[in-house]
Amino acid sequence: MIVRALPIIIITVYLLGAACPANADAVTETAPAVADKWALVIGISRFKDPSVKLKYASKDAKDFYDYLVSQAHFAPDHVKL
Repeated sequence: MIVRALPIIIITVYLLGAACPANADAVTETAPAVADKWALVIGISRFKDPSVKLKYASKDAKDFYDYLVSQAHFAPDHVKL
């Protein structure tokens, strides 16, 4: 049996500072907001196997970049696309 890896979009977000809860309303004195947020967003659409073709990996990565800057309050120079 041949097992083929599924293509994925890799999105890595590095948060420096204190841990940030999933629910922003849950921030308390014991869990301060993250002081400095950084992100590396990668959309992979070309693979060694030419039969694997992802049409929207680049667009998805760009959309996630836009979300981080516009709604998650990342500084644009702290997000690398």
